[in-house]
Amino acid sequence: MHELVFVYGTLRCSECNHAAYLSDSELVSGQARLAAQLWDTGLGYPAIVLDAEACTHGELYRVTPDVLSRLDELEDYYGPDGPNEYERVEAEVAAEGSSYIAWVYVYPGLPASGRLIDSGDWCAYHLGTLRSEE
Repeated sequence: MHELVFVYGTLRCSECNHAAYLSDSELVSGQARLAAQLWDTGLGYPAIVLDAEACTHGELYRVTPDVLSRLDELEDYYGPDGPNEYERVEAEVAAEGSSYIAWVYVYPGLPASGRLIDSGDWCAYHLGTLRSEE
């Protein structure tokens, strides 16, 4: 059985965690969207907070249970009763003119030292941040 997962940060194809976690998974859509606010945590990775008035851009993958388990470890998700950094929830994702129900890792509340990313696109934001540091 395969699961759908929406990724929006370091797991996207151009980012640092993609090769180690998703390179063998099926890309369903590289242009997916989720109703959520995107935040820079200030720790080198983003977080999202579900919000019907906002839009976060990302990618949609079909993954095996083993890959999903590895993603849980990366995102510090230990189950519904665990002391989680991120929660794994099902949410509606728009992609390729269709709607999908997919797993997404969301932050429980607003990041303490976070900064809202108005564009909703981590890759564009991250690239801009890297360029400004040069």
